[in-house]
Amino acid sequence: MTSRRLVLANGIHCHLYHQPDARDAAALVRVRAGSLDEPDRWPGLAHLLEHLLFCGSERFKEHDRLMPWVQQQGGQVNATTQLSTSAFFFQLPAKALAGGVQRLSDMITAPLLSQQAIMQEVAVIDAEFQLLRHHADTLSEAALVDTLGEPFQRFRVGNAAAFGDNVTLLQAALRHFHHRYYRANGIELWLQGPQSLDELAQIAERFISPEPSKDLAAPVFPTSFVDDVQLQLPGDESFWISLRLTGDASLLRDNVTLLSVFWLDEAPGSLLAVLREAGLCDTLHGQWLWQDAQHGWLALRFSAAKISAEQARRIEDLFWQHLKAIGASNAVQQQHYAQLARQDFARLAPLEQLRGRALGFAPAESVPAHFKEFVAGLVQVPCSRLLTQQQLLNAERVETQGFTLLRKNGIPQCLASQTTAAFSFYPLSQSVDLPSLPPVAMALPRFSALQHVETLLLRPAFLSHLERSTCAGDSGTAASSVGSIAPCGWQW
Repeated sequence: MTSRRLVLANGIHCHLYHQPDARDAAALVRVRAGSLDEPDRWPGLAHLLEHLLFCGSERFKEHDRLMPWVQQQGGQVNATTQLSTSAFFFQLPAKALAGGVQRLSDMITAPLLSQQAIMQEVAVIDAEFQLLRHHADTLSEAALVDTLGEPFQRFRVGNAAAFGDNVTLLQAALRHFHHRYYRANGIELWLQGPQSLDELAQIAERFISPEPSKDLAAPVFPTSFVDDVQLQLPGDESFWISLRLTGDASLLRDNVTLLSVFWLDEAPGSLLAVLREAGLCDTLHGQWLWQDAQHGWLALRFSAAKISAEQARRIEDLFWQHLKAIGASNAVQQQHYAQLARQDFARLAPLEQLRGRALGFAPAESVPAHFKEFVAGLVQVPCSRLLTQQQLLNAERVETQGFTLLRKNGIPQCLASQTTAAFSFYPLSQSVDLPSLPPVAMALPRFSALQHVETLLLRPAFLSHLERSTCAGDSGTAASSVGSIAPCGWQW
């Protein structure tokens, strides 16, 4: 895959990726405006605008607008509103990319924002908010964000009560917010497909945007966290470790992406293998809670059916031990995990690759420079912790960001003895001692079937599906073929 970066005549920064063997293409637009940019009078305005942009634009209306049009092509489309950014993205057959980009451009820059659509989407967001009030991951993230203090504690999702009944005023607020933030210097475009880089550049040139804004300022990320917290939630329990990172955004992401491969490895001697062997955690998930040009807020979630405070402290101790072991890994091992990251990334669909590049974890072409120094410096970065529990004694009821949390400050310190884990990385730095073979060959035992029964083994064609009813065929036909050791079934 080859790539190119360019700046369009209107000032939009573009990232182009030529993927010659792909059948689908993808596009993503990231706007430097999110929930924290909303006026206090209109909480949820950025989220509402995200919904409304899909409801029609000046050139493309009704069934010709982006969402139904992409679905008619057999593609997929979605969007997300975050603290400081919003993103819109789609994937479809490569030949339709140009038409999709035209529709994406028009909805981003010239939305209709009709009053009828506003009332419709307010109802949708209100229903969404009612569901999020009981969503465990949303409440966990709200508890983490709450530790940042104001203005992060303000309501941002939006609901019918926050938007009110005056649709005319709400429409004016939406138009003002759009006019201010959806400008050329606040927009970044990603395109990927089998088209040549020159062809992708020609498609990108069709993305029209208003002139740059002079008062476009990004929200400031806080410099410190508050307390560690516990949160009462039903279901599986989780222990979150969040790290506030400072530095160039691209370098942060390159280093963290490589680290994530070490963290998510399940081979013997890996962090996950050691945690599972000790009965401390079943799964590990990482995500960015915040990204800007000079900061990143990374959250790691360790989950299991039950995690006590003592187990949480043990998980963290093993996490830091593993991080130290990564710092001591050699260049060959680091290159091995960097190659795994690229292989895993190459298997993703074009849209997921673009989302990784713009919003998530996309691998660098090689091991980042000063990787060991980056790993060693993580022990000094501000860190906060969150432990979710099914039952929490003396929990405090806290209202934050429109959600009600049953929360308790602090996580108990435990005096349990800590042991050192033996982590290992691949390829192994030392040879493995194999057991010696006996000097004389041993006869292998042979077992004969009590009754010789011939069976037919059916294998579906590659990428096809074999219904169970297909296996209930004529037994006489099955018995007529030379036998196999397996009954009728699915073998891949």
